[in-house]
Amino acid sequence: MLKPADRQHIDHRAAAQKPLLMAQILPIDLKTLLRFVGGELNICYNAVDRHVENGRGDQVAIIYDSPVTNTKEKITYKELLEQVSKLADVMVRHGVKKGDRVVIYMPMIPQTVYCMLACARIGAIHSLIFGGFASKELSIRIDHAKPKLIVTASFGVEPKRKVEYISLLEGALARVQSKPDKVLIYKRPNLGDVPFTRGRDLDWEEELAKAQYSKCVSVPSEHPLYILYTSGTTGLPKGVVRPTGGCAVMLNWTMSAVYGLTPGEGKPVGTPDAGAYFRVLAEHEVTAAFTSPTAIRAIRQQDPEAALGKQYSLKRFRTLFVAGEHCDVDTLEWSKKVFKVPVLDHWWQTESGSAITASCIGLGNSTSPPPGQAGKPVPGYNVMILDENKEPVKANTLGTIVVNSREGQLIAAFGDMLSPGHCLLATASYGTASSGGKETVTDIAAPQASVKPERQPKPEVTPVQKGKYKTKSVCQVDDDGEVGPSPSVDSIIYAICGRTSPDEQESPY
Repeated sequence: MLKPADRQHIDHRAAAQKPLLMAQILPIDLKTLLRFVGGELNICYNAVDRHVENGRGDQVAIIYDSPVTNTKEKITYKELLEQVSKLADVMVRHGVKKGDRVVIYMPMIPQTVYCMLACARIGAIHSLIFGGFASKELSIRIDHAKPKLIVTASFGVEPKRKVEYISLLEGALARVQSKPDKVLIYKRPNLGDVPFTRGRDLDWEEELAKAQYSKCVSVPSEHPLYILYTSGTTGLPKGVVRPTGGCAVMLNWTMSAVYGLTPGEGKPVGTPDAGAYFRVLAEHEVTAAFTSPTAIRAIRQQDPEAALGKQYSLKRFRTLFVAGEHCDVDTLEWSKKVFKVPVLDHWWQTESGSAITASCIGLGNSTSPPPGQAGKPVPGYNVMILDENKEPVKANTLGTIVVNSREGQLIAAFGDMLSPGHCLLATASYGTASSGGKETVTDIAAPQASVKPERQPKPEVTPVQKGKYKTKSVCQVDDDGEVGPSPSVDSIIYAICGRTSPDEQESPY
């Protein structure tokens, strides 16, 4: 738990959902960006140990339901603690210590969760990289993170193929300068063997068989929890660092305030086939689900009338949340008709770590915002919509979104750690900021459509004493302050027939 040293209390209910538009851009006392200064905690303890200690060890913590492998598994908090603590011991025995980086290149299986929690348990900084990433993209992230250990699986499984993780990883390691000391490999059952490199590779099951219980390591509240890389669509990917204390507080608050969930409730994440999606919701009595608009479009494309879904009773299901990309109104309305519950769009980015705008139904806000809107700014985010002259726009006018994270959510970019008193300005290719006087934002115009990603300038992640984060997204705000993000301003996809937007390409109709 967090030790209360110089603890700052925030009344989120009082601060929630303030009007969006600002008449002026005000300077900020940057000391307020760091929260819980001097406090210590361990996020693995908060996520796992304390529940076991409080008598909830036999309660289900994770439900793993994989339609592609026909696997179902319920994992209790007690079982989770055993797996995580032993895996943490494996990492420590092979030289991983507080502050070291661990790259996790895994499919969506329970062992991936164990890895993230085990890293947090010993104070290691994990970087979760999309499973199945091409060798070149994987190598860029490995070279940047410089991990002591890489954890991977033998294979990934997709509906029509196996993904050979080891060959992809070997291709990446052949390119990198910063090679890991060890590679820990989880062999997927019944999928075949993979070659091991003597002296480097470790077998997951063999290592855990020798492991013992490992205690949590206390870390400062500002200690990096993980590095999450942006997509790199505008150049090289940026490694965004999330601080432990800020992440723990925001996620704990988000579950109740944004999603309206209480202890004992959960939400599935994934993109199963059309019928499997409804089965998961019904079989596990899901109350709220979180998915992407692309997943909904895929269901609609396969089953336009949702005939496969009608055989399942969703008696406990009450809310569907979508995020990850712009949700078009047509997809939103179809979802409402099919699932017969409120469907709420909310806006995140890799750089934010939590929702920037949402309806916050846990605070009593409406479950039926205007279609096409993604809610209002949540506490901790000062969101401004600016025109080409860097001035706030009027209601219902398209503009560029600029965010100032007042709660310390955007602390640093990995490889350019910032000293206390700095905040992060992630400029990508087209944004810069002055470092003195009042906060200003410059060069916020959209990129030229004729510039291909590989020809764009190298993206910058710049520490400044007073600055803002330019999101590379555009939107308009209605009279009630509801934000309606559009696809990213750099989301121009080149096709043989010309340029198409993400909406046009992903829509099944």
